[in-house]
Amino acid sequence: MFFEDMLTDEQREIVRTLNTWAQQMVTLVEKNSMVCYEFTLKNLFIGYDPEETIQSLVISITHQHKEETNKNILSLCKESLIAIASADGIIRATKSAINKKESLRWKEVYFSSAISNNQHHENLADYFMELFYSVGIINPVPLLVIVNTFSNIDTDVKKCLMMILRVHVERLSNFRTKAQLQNRVKNFWLESDDQILVIQCDMTTANSRYIKLIKFIIEQYRNEFLRTRKEDVPAKHACIILHINREQETNFSSFNFMCGWRIVTLNSLVPQEKNLISLLDRSLKYILNITYTFEEILKQELQWCLQCMKYPSTENSNNHLRVLDSEILKHPKFIDCLKEKVLIWLEKKSTVDWQYEVASNKRLLYPYSSFSAALQARIRTMVRDPIARTLFALEKLFAIKTFFDIDQPGNEESPLILLWENLVKDPKVIEIDKLPEPTPNQYVLPNKLYDLQFPFSYYFLRKIDDFKDIFLAELDKLKQDNENCDGSGDLFFHVEVMAHEALKSNVYSLLSYLRGQIIEPHLEKYFNDFVTIVSAIDGENNRELLSSLLRQLLGEEKMYDPVLLHAYWWINSSTILTDMQLAQMCPSIVKDFTSRGSRFSFEEFLVHEITTMMLNKICGKDVDGINSHQIDMWLREVNKVLTYSGKLQKTRKLPSFQLLRICNELVASKSIP
Repeated sequence: MFFEDMLTDEQREIVRTLNTWAQQMVTLVEKNSMVCYEFTLKNLFIGYDPEETIQSLVISITHQHKEETNKNILSLCKESLIAIASADGIIRATKSAINKKESLRWKEVYFSSAISNNQHHENLADYFMELFYSVGIINPVPLLVIVNTFSNIDTDVKKCLMMILRVHVERLSNFRTKAQLQNRVKNFWLESDDQILVIQCDMTTANSRYIKLIKFIIEQYRNEFLRTRKEDVPAKHACIILHINREQETNFSSFNFMCGWRIVTLNSLVPQEKNLISLLDRSLKYILNITYTFEEILKQELQWCLQCMKYPSTENSNNHLRVLDSEILKHPKFIDCLKEKVLIWLEKKSTVDWQYEVASNKRLLYPYSSFSAALQARIRTMVRDPIARTLFALEKLFAIKTFFDIDQPGNEESPLILLWENLVKDPKVIEIDKLPEPTPNQYVLPNKLYDLQFPFSYYFLRKIDDFKDIFLAELDKLKQDNENCDGSGDLFFHVEVMAHEALKSNVYSLLSYLRGQIIEPHLEKYFNDFVTIVSAIDGENNRELLSSLLRQLLGEEKMYDPVLLHAYWWINSSTILTDMQLAQMCPSIVKDFTSRGSRFSFEEFLVHEITTMMLNKICGKDVDGINSHQIDMWLREVNKVLTYSGKLQKTRKLPSFQLLRICNELVASKSIP
């Protein structure tokens, strides 16, 4: 006999009303048109059976509340259906075809709130505590409960309830025979001191016939327990937990409402570190500040974010990655800057109803054992995206390691820290919107990693270099006017100064960060970074030698002025690189110039000393001991000196240079015996 056949006309009317209401609860309303959504009644009311659930519920409620009006009966039926609803289904229902006010009311009933008739779906212990309180906490009546949950079958249920009751837990899959099952259930009801029997059923593997059998056996021995129970014997309870896998269909429909058991759907069995209530009706900003902090998420997702960057396969890169992994979480100011970038990103990119987005997307919802776990996973995904983008944007400018070096104890008020923070916050400097979505190895970094001292010096260097072509073109234009040049064709000093001032004005209008008395004492760090980068690109990685040369050629005034430093390099880089080639033949020569002083310019001193050194090798006292191999070596070295020195116009007329050229020709022609 079907439940439909048992209904009275009055009950059928209530069933029709409930069916309409239930269908509205799963139907999304959009632009005033009814749109069928991908979730069904079975996704909302767990264990729903179109032939039994509502029909049995109406029969049960009308039987229990014979004196109630149809309106109250309808309300009680709805409340019972809400009890078996999924948490995500309740959130989806807030945007359903049901009356908005009513959907919010059921949301308040479902989730713990200040109103009196709220239900408890947070976890198993919370549910039973409230249940015992409602039926009498001192000596509650014996309870039979069926729990629907998406929690894993391996959940430690005993641990969940042991602080409330003495628990006996079994898995249906552990029983091989009906006799084993009967003996275990009988032992609980008639012999043991345990207060609650919990049977866990894996709905992906359990046979529905055995699930109904265990229910029957529990009821059989419970009745015997009640017949023989003495007054001083505490009440005993039974609970069947149905572990449901959302992604796997099952033919089993849960028990109907006339089975005599309370039926409820719980978000989780275990209390969640981040309870579901704290994740609902809150903005992401609030949650990241209070509930699920940004710092906690960063700690969980940092390695994934670092894996999104593809470094060169070198030991240096591996060491660098280890530094980032260990140091980022040790620098609160760095984390604060990162957090601010993330919050700005989320404000632009995320929606107010992000919880609804999770509830209505099976891809975001189904992989997780609870709605709260799905929400937390979504938060982590939304937060780690801008973290990975920002870390890459910083790393490609070699700015992260720089911050670690300046953010040291006792250095908290350094203007360089403030400069670094301001640059990170500047969307023109750290722009992440146009980057592709992060995935492992998505962001490819340069083959060379620079260890830089000045905040964002690589960024400044590139931006200043953008003016190179315009500046050099302007110099050429000035040289075309004879009134701007001296007799040798070089620009007059005052004309060159005017060109430099115009360049500085243009650069500083774009890069105002480099101006100001607060930054000036630290511009030596920019000079050092400039040398580091240039030497890696053009200077054969001989950083110390290039630094020494530039210090001699520029002097402090130009050396610590980023614009003049760049301008000098643009004009004289080929000459400076030639000087480096010569200086490498005698590395101490730069120090000698400083210590000895000279009537020569540095380049003249450099060529004079190198040529003199080469002449001494062939004209020394022990010249008779020189063999042919040594002569060949000398000739090769002299050719290098003559080649490099010949590129320096101002040194070609030096007597030592002319003498070396003559000696080279004589030795090469073997005119010297």
